[in-house]
Amino acid sequence: MNISSNVLLNKQDLENSCFTSLDKVFKFVFSLHKENHDVLIVFVLLSAMLSVFTCFGNTMVLLAYVKSPQLCEKLSSIFVINLAVADWLIGVIVHPLLMILFIQIINGDSSCTLPLVLVLVIPIFMMVSLFSVVGATAERFLAIVFPLYHKTELTKTRLRMFVLLSWAYAVSWILILFLGKENLKIYVNLNGVLPIIMTTFVIILWFHIFVAIKGQSAVGNSRSSIHRGIILHYRQRSERKTAKAFLMATLNLYVSSSPLLIALFSGLNDAVYLTCLLEIMLLSSVINPIIYGLENTAVRNTIKKELFCEN
Repeated sequence: MNISSNVLLNKQDLENSCFTSLDKVFKFVFSLHKENHDVLIVFVLLSAMLSVFTCFGNTMVLLAYVKSPQLCEKLSSIFVINLAVADWLIGVIVHPLLMILFIQIINGDSSCTLPLVLVLVIPIFMMVSLFSVVGATAERFLAIVFPLYHKTELTKTRLRMFVLLSWAYAVSWILILFLGKENLKIYVNLNGVLPIIMTTFVIILWFHIFVAIKGQSAVGNSRSSIHRGIILHYRQRSERKTAKAFLMATLNLYVSSSPLLIALFSGLNDAVYLTCLLEIMLLSSVINPIIYGLENTAVRNTIKKELFCEN
């Protein structure tokens, strides 16, 4: 009864606050109070495990790029590092906050501050990840379809500027705290449409990448010069491996986040089910380092050296 009265009091306080438009989020958190504590304990343990694996895997990837100048020579390394940083922050910030939230609910604490922080932080990191995937896809598109432009015009400075702008845009999500109800609705809808536009853009680029790779293979097979053919073969192979890694990272992001987005848009209100889908979405931060390790020999070798203290 005491917990219920506290929940109702906090909910009533929200009606006159600037967070009224986020009421669905708080209803979701309040509904978790009704769940069995054993379920919440499982979520605490799951978040703790995902936090450890997320931090460890992405730390290894970042160390690999810091200690290997060869890896940093490629322009694509900027997006790998940016994605690894966003994933690492999910392990350092999001999972621990989720653990604290579940523990608070188990202890009967109905505070609204922590859910609000999660509502602000999670979209920022996911948006940065989406921008990284889009930027990496565009970079691969230019490298394979327009190699001359990629070599002469695309620079690390321009890509770093893109990364900084993506972080600035993602952090602007904090504006939801200061917007009125109508403006907030417009802003949230715009941020809902943007991922759809970016997804369409990514699909179109990957279509052209696959067509270009297939065409280059056909041209390579018709070359009379053995030496040029070998050089072209190894260059195409390297570009395909890099493209494959980014394609897998792209699919990982979309496959992991789609169930939660579909559930939210369909109006699903089952708190436990939504929490499971949230953990699945955050699982992408654990899978990305595995993708880098499997697809990049240099990353794999550097990780092995770090793990086994090899010289």
